[in-house]
Amino acid sequence: MSVQTSIVAGAPNDSRAMTETDAPPKTPAYAPMLAAYHRAHAAELRAIIATVPLFPSDRVLDLACGDGAHMRWLRERLDDGQVVGVDISEGYLRFAREQIEVADADASAGLCAGAVERLPLGDDSVDLAWCAHSLYSLPDPMVALSELRRVVRPGGHVAVLEQDTLHRFMLPWPAALEIRIHQAQLEALRARPNGPGKYFAGRRLGKLLTDAGLSTCSVRSFCCARAAPLDADERCYLDGLLHDLRQKAGPFLAAADRVAFEALADPASDEYLPRRPDFHATFLDVLAIARVEDERAANRSADGTPPIGRGR
Repeated sequence: MSVQTSIVAGAPNDSRAMTETDAPPKTPAYAPMLAAYHRAHAAELRAIIATVPLFPSDRVLDLACGDGAHMRWLRERLDDGQVVGVDISEGYLRFAREQIEVADADASAGLCAGAVERLPLGDDSVDLAWCAHSLYSLPDPMVALSELRRVVRPGGHVAVLEQDTLHRFMLPWPAALEIRIHQAQLEALRARPNGPGKYFAGRRLGKLLTDAGLSTCSVRSFCCARAAPLDADERCYLDGLLHDLRQKAGPFLAAADRVAFEALADPASDEYLPRRPDFHATFLDVLAIARVEDERAANRSADGTPPIGRGR
């Protein structure tokens, strides 16, 4: 199978394609945790991608492509099609290229650095725009969705896979403590400059896509479970999730609740949840897929004058 993964032409002046001579930039601090998640949940993520409408010759955009895992799985759905990866992190772009070349030595592993507010692709230039676990972290999710709508051809699709901050995973906490942990998470989000709104993207995906002018939107939920004994990648991912939760929610817990929380969430504790022989966890993802309608047909006037639409 020969599938292209290519550098995007026409990038903005402040974005550039990666080259082999670039000094190796750093990946984000969460990169090891994310890589562990992709390895531990590869089967489930591939199964989700299998539900996305794709034809073998399609051109696909992976926005915020990160380490390139989703690019590789999207490529498995194509034959002579093309996958384009865009990310703002040059460190991630370099890492993604290396991983793609390992997976397929014949693939052209160029990617493009670009800002979501000004994607380096032309109007109507892809058949599918994919964004996984990144929409909530972008500066303005609605701007991102507007850009995805712009670059997808009429009849193509925008697909967004997302989680919800308060319901990202279910762990065997004591019920009363879990309620107070959620309350602390809310307080932590309210303390952020832009408030908590965009961190609840998972529960609002359908509305977000329709508000962005997309139509025929379908929403599906997917869950997967893990139980003891955990492998190294599962443990690494859970360690990262609990570390993040401790950093963000911990300061907003009452003293007694924080002691109980730390006993269960601190890897140095004998009561650390992921080490329990009866440990189990459930993870929830939400996938929204929307169609991009032909604005030219919608704009056709009653007297039959030619439609006005986006240029190619």
